Amino acid sequence: MGNKPKPVFVTGATGSIGYMLAKRLSDNGSHVRALVRDLSQAKNLKMLAGMEVLSGDLSRPKSLHGVLTGCSVVYHAAAKLLGSDRASFQAVNVDGT
Repeated sequence: MGNKPKPVFVTGATGSIGYMLAKRLSDNGSHVRALVRDLSQAKNLKMLAGMEVLSGDLSRPKSLHGVLTGCSVVYHAAAKLLGSDRASFQAVNVDGT
């Protein structure tokens, strides 16, 4: 029985920072579990080795059930940025974290 490495979890993997982090982890042989809100924006992620893409939204806690199961570490790169209303900013950047 081999010891399969535990996946690392990356939020915001379709954003510029999250994507580069997920790519670097993938390039280094990690199994990456990437959380994305919009699967249609995950085309480049899906082409990376060892990539598992999951649909979910930090502002919808029920969509996150079980996504961290078995993960060894979490990299949180998701955020609402300029132009977001206060409630959306709070839901993702504070409550979602």
